[in-house]
Parts: sequence; C-alpha cells; structure tokens
Amino acid sequence: MNRIDRAHPPGRDDVSIVEVAPRDGLQSDPTILSVGDRVELITRAVKAGVRRIETVSFVNPDRVPQMAGADRVMAALHEDEPTRSLGASYIGLVLNERGLRQAIDTGVDEVNAVVVCTDTFGRRNQGRDTETLIEEAAAVVAGARAAGMRTSVTLSAAFGCPFEGRSHRSGWRGYSNGSWPNRPTRSRWPTRSASRCPPTWSSG
Repeated sequence: MNRIDRAHPPGRDDVSIVEVAPRDGLQSDPTILSVGDRVELITRAVKAGVRRIETVSFVNPDRVPQMAGADRVMAALHEDEPTRSLGASYIGLVLNERGLRQAIDTGVDEVNAVVVCTDTFGRRNQGRDTETLIEEAAAVVAGARAAGMRTSVTLSAAFGCPFEGRSHRSGWRGYSNGSWPNRPTRSRWPTRSASRCPPTWSSG
C-alpha cells in the first residue's frame, strides 16, 4: 500500500502515487468480488493513507465482469462520510464518451483516460491504433474538464509491449508532449513491472 503526502496538492514537479488495486488489480483477477468487498478494499486503503485511488472502471460489464456495478461502488463510497472526509480522490477509468457520462453521473473526483503507445497492443486491447486512442482520450479529457473534473491520461506500454517488444522513449515522450486540450500539468508513475508501467500526465 502506498502512502501519499497530504500536505500539498500535487504540482508539476511533485510525484503522486496512485493506488490501482481496486481497478487494475481486480480486473486482472479471475475471481469476481462483490460490490461490498470492493468498497471495503477501497475504504481500507484510504484509511491507511492512500489519497489518490482508482476505484472503478466504466467499461462494458459483459467484457470485464470484475468491474460491474461501478455505480453501486461509488454510491457506497459517497455514503461513507467519515472515510470521504479524509480527502481521497476517487478516480474512474473512462475509455469513451459513454463512460464519461457514467463517470459524471456517479460523481468520481477524477477521470483517467488511457492511450496505448503501440498500435499492436492498442488494437488487441481496445480495437484501435494509438492515434485513434489519442483522439478518443482527448475527447474524454475535454468533456471531463468541461464538467469541472480533474483528469489524467495514462500512457500504457510506454516502456515495453508484449507484442512489439521494448518501446522507444521518443515515442511516449512524443505522445506526452502532444496537443492535448487543457494540457496535463503533472506526471505519476505506477509502481509496476517495466513492461506494463505507464507514466501518467495529469491535469487539474
């Protein structure tokens, strides 16, 4: 479990650690946890000191059944006022405009979009090449910002791709320096293996 500095909001040169177990961790596990168990996992993490945490994913539950019930997870988290008062930012993964509408309706604090840095992985994972994913992520960011929400964009397979091998640094740096609306102002690095470890440029 990672502990976050609570003293200051993240700035351009700060490092912000994001806990992703309730989303990225659980969706990779064949065991499907109940909504109550997922809420308990998130609540324990926040009480342990985590202040940015991916709580839900607004994806098709038929494709990712581990993430079904995002609305019920968020409703339960909002009802828990003592834990909510600790000030954690609840993040929802959003891949498209439909997911963004759900994120707004459920009241997540922050929207995270994803761009896969290699075309092969992007097509295998989301059925789209990198340039298309950039366009879709930019639309998600713009919509979330218009709704007054904080945003982040994760560059997945930034250092290594299971299909194309090692990624070139110039590639993800080019994507991170692209023409994003309301360009993100800080970066975060999830502590995962190099082949899956994406930097995330966050705004707001």
